[in-house]
Amino acid sequence: MKTILLICTEPSAGVRTYSFTIANSLAKLRTHRVIFMYSLLNDDNDLDKAITKIPIELPKNKWLRLLFRIYPFKILNEINKIKNIDIIHLLSTEYAMANILGRLQKKHNVIYTVHDLIPHQQKGQKNVTLYLKYINFAMAKCHRICNNLCTCSLEQLKQLKTMYPQKKVFFHSMPNFITEITKKGNLICPELTGVKDYILFFGRVDAYKGIEILHKAFLSSKLKAKLVVAGKPVVNYNPFESSKKTEDVIFIDRFIETEEIKSLFENAKCVVYPYISITQSGVLSFPYYFGIPVIASGLSYFKDQIIDEKTGWLFETGNADDLAKKMQIAFNSLVDLEKMKLAQKEQFEILFGEEKLAIELKEVYNAF
Repeated sequence: MKTILLICTEPSAGVRTYSFTIANSLAKLRTHRVIFMYSLLNDDNDLDKAITKIPIELPKNKWLRLLFRIYPFKILNEINKIKNIDIIHLLSTEYAMANILGRLQKKHNVIYTVHDLIPHQQKGQKNVTLYLKYINFAMAKCHRICNNLCTCSLEQLKQLKTMYPQKKVFFHSMPNFITEITKKGNLICPELTGVKDYILFFGRVDAYKGIEILHKAFLSSKLKAKLVVAGKPVVNYNPFESSKKTEDVIFIDRFIETEEIKSLFENAKCVVYPYISITQSGVLSFPYYFGIPVIASGLSYFKDQIIDEKTGWLFETGNADDLAKKMQIAFNSLVDLEKMKLAQKEQFEILFGEEKLAIELKEVYNAF
């Protein structure tokens, strides 16, 4: 039985859910000894009992945390305590590993998951520009140094194989973002008390996710509904800076608790992902699981996941007028919604099924 060490020290909610789903899917096979090292928060009750858990408490002092991100001494110390590791899989961006990756590879087989080969557009983050530049530099260094790379994007898989023909490059399906806590969630966002049948965007608010396009489309659609943008923005980014937010827009400018996600989606009329760019993401697992009509921009990743007019709608990327038309169709229920829900359920299993993911992970690890 191989010992697999999975590492995720990135505290962001999406990446943690991504990593937790991978750990649970693999552990349920009972074919590997799974050790999971992760940043200590309060959600590790979601982990399978067969997983050996190694929580890492990140330094609270900002300077010590910065040092940790440059040289992750805690991670290295914990790795050195574990005997007979067959494979180390770095699941999140793990840019902190850039300065110890070479040393690790002398002793272990290491796989680095590439989330974004090309960094997304950054906007409004003037005071952290230098830090962002370092993160992008460190991630690119990991791409170059690591002998084994992994991705959940078919397009990125092709790019990586072309860029690094000498490396092993693996693919596995995108993990879904539906945890047991999500399924059982019974909290309602207080900002949405008494509000239903709204247009929803959910996720961390960033420039590349196209919120400004969504706002413009919403205003031109003249729908008698609310637009709900639910998620905390990146530092110093205001998606409503160029066009003033109207009273029909509810901006929930905070982290959305996992227990609130179920009601957030079930009370929505449709969900919109107006991204300007995307590499890989599990965001579609939410509307597919909850059976909510979804509209997304016509980027190649979404084209691989949405069957247009069957499991959702695609609009021309960046075209607010086209998005407004698709929102009118979805909002006015001009399709057989029950038929769409069945198609979404099938697509959820095809794209995000945990059994399929586990088999693919097993194949990746069997390559060593």
